[in-house]
This record gives sequence, structure tokens and C-alpha cells, in this order.
Amino acid sequence: MTLLETIEKHHLGIHCMHCNHSVLITVAEVINKVLEGYTFNQLKKNSRCRRCGQKKADLRVLYVT
Repeated sequence: MTLLETIEKHHLGIHCMHCNHSVLITVAEVINKVLEGYTFNQLKKNSRCRRCGQKKADLRVLYVT
């Protein structure tokens, strides 16, 4: 269970398995929109595609060094 705050300097690659919509965003952007203590697993479970509205997203943490 990874808290988003612990990976704040990294990015998320999100790909909708339904419509193939993809986006790359910073974890810091996500943290500003969710409750404190939110985990990566919660985000993955609750993510919804902005284009088609489906909950079939593949999320990956892209570590920035």
C-alpha cells in the first residue's frame, strides 16, 4: 500500500483499456485533488477515464530520478 505523498515527485501514466485514451500527469497534481492519505491502490480502483467514463484504466508509476 503506497501513499501518494511518498511518490509525490513522480508521474502517473494512465491508459484506458476501453478507448485507448492515455495521459501522463504528475502525482503532485493528483494529490491536490484527493484526500490526504490516499493510496495508489485506491486511486487505481477509483480511476475513471475522462474521455469515455469507463473504470478500465491501467495506471503505472513512472519514477523520475
